[in-house]
Amino acid sequence: MRLKKQFEKHFFSLGLTLLILFLGLANFVIGSGPLITIGTPVTVSVELKEGSLTPDKTFIPNAGKIKFKVKNTGTVAHEMVILKTDLPAATLIVAEGKVQEEAAGKVIDEIEEFPPNTEKEITLNLSAGRYVLFCNVLESGQTEGHYQKGMRAAFTVASVSN
Repeated sequence: MRLKKQFEKHFFSLGLTLLILFLGLANFVIGSGPLITIGTPVTVSVELKEGSLTPDKTFIPNAGKIKFKVKNTGTVAHEMVILKTDLPAATLIVAEGKVQEEAAGKVIDEIEEFPPNTEKEITLNLSAGRYVLFCNVLESGQTEGHYQKGMRAAFTVASVSN
């Protein structure tokens, strides 16, 4: 009798493990990515240059750690602000050539201005939602900032359950 109970216990554990593996594999094959991400962030490469801010991904299927690798390929200093907002990327509130960050949404973090031909990284734990990535630099003597000149991109993080 005792041997039978041990067998049932191990058989149940094995079955449960196989079910979890099958569901995870099925979810991955369908295309929505793994159900659980363990430790490794999703990497998003972003190119900054005059007139454009271009991420290689604008949609991440699961909330969690995201590493932004940001390269300034332009000829002047740029920055990248990560703003959580429901506003479309092109309609953020601007005053005196700069986005009014606090009025536009919630600033999650930013990479401060950095020179041309350099690269910076930042890893963030992003929740599901809509974001705008943008450069908020206003060059001396200019009336329009980099955001107004097109240095912005919509970015979406979906929920785990989709």
